[in-house]
Amino acid sequence: MAERTSKIVRTERVEVVDSDGRVRVVIGTIDAGTGMVGVTVLDSDGRERGFIVTDEGGAEAGVSALGNNLACIRATDDGDVTAFLADPKGNVLDWWDNAA
Repeated sequence: MAERTSKIVRTERVEVVDSDGRVRVVIGTIDAGTGMVGVTVLDSDGRERGFIVTDEGGAEAGVSALGNNLACIRATDDGDVTAFLADPKGNVLDWWDNAA
C-alpha cells in the first residue's frame, strides 16, 4: 500500500535539530517584531552562520562567524542595494551602496 503524504504543511516556524537535539536550521518567522521571515543556519553552539530573510521592505542574505555578520547583501523594494564585508571582529572592511 502506498504511503499517504500531505501536499501542504502550514506552520509559522520549523526548527531542524541535529542528533543531539540542538537547533541547526530555522525556517519561518525569525523575528516576529519586525515581520522578518526566512531561513537561518546555526552552528552547534547556536550561533548564526548564514541567513536568507525577507521583511516588509526587502530581502537580505549573509554569512556570520563569532556572532558577527561577515558578508551581507540587502535589496529593498525601492531599488536600493547595499553590501558589506567585515572581519571576524565585526569591523567593516568594505561597504557598497548603489544609492551613494
